[in-house]
Amino acid sequence: MKKLLSLILMMLSVIVIVGCSSTVGLNNAVKQADTPKKELIGGWYPIFFHKYDQIKVDSIIKTVAEGKAEKVTISYSKNKKLAKKILAGIQSKLNFAVNMEHLELKDGTAKYDHEQVTVIIDER
Repeated sequence: MKKLLSLILMMLSVIVIVGCSSTVGLNNAVKQADTPKKELIGGWYPIFFHKYDQIKVDSIIKTVAEGKAEKVTISYSKNKKLAKKILAGIQSKLNFAVNMEHLELKDGTAKYDHEQVTVIIDER
């Protein structure tokens, strides 16, 4: 009788374990089916210039030439000369519209680097 009871308990344990594991698998499959696929979208990133840097300009040209950039914007506060040099460097090798943006930055609680030029790359 004792052996029979042990055998029944062991069989019940196996049934419970198998049943629970298949329920977990089913729950995971339902969760995966309910989760919508996220479409990758572009972003943006800045490239900072304090002086003309041909390596940085070449990386911008490469990004545009590979079709990875949707828009390029050159932002400057006081260093218009550097901004124009970067623009000329890009446009000398590409037929691509580059936006120029003059920023009126006023120091207050925040101090700005007015000589810095920022190129913003908007990716596809």
